Amino acid sequence: MKILILIAAGLADGAGGVVNCPPLVEIEQKVVAVEGWSAHEAQTPHRFYFAQFSDGPPSRQATLMYDRESRSGKHKLLHYRFTAAQEPWLVCSYTGTNAILARRLAPGTRACSVTLDHARNFETVKRISCEE
Repeated sequence: MKILILIAAGLADGAGGVVNCPPLVEIEQKVVAVEGWSAHEAQTPHRFYFAQFSDGPPSRQATLMYDRESRSGKHKLLHYRFTAAQEPWLVCSYTGTNAILARRLAPGTRACSVTLDHARNFETVKRISCEE
């Protein structure tokens, strides 16, 4: 059994390369002014904060729920198992936006766990680990 440890939301693919959920994304948006108001755009960065999985690309809207939840010390782990019929994708979410980045997991990936950070009230991903 090949174990892939994904540090800081990194994802090792089957070819040996490493793909990470980018820590920051740049979002282009336009605020439409409302009569009597002036429109401005905040310069707040959009930081990576959560990961989930989907069966196929996110456009299919087939978000997968974790199979079980556990605790390890002060961390919460969400465990996902994938069937041979599924095409699991990692979906990366960012603060202050509904924009996501997604990437198909390596073929043969059977399970992943997402470790949530206790220090951030379990709202931030500390690590993602997957196995083939």
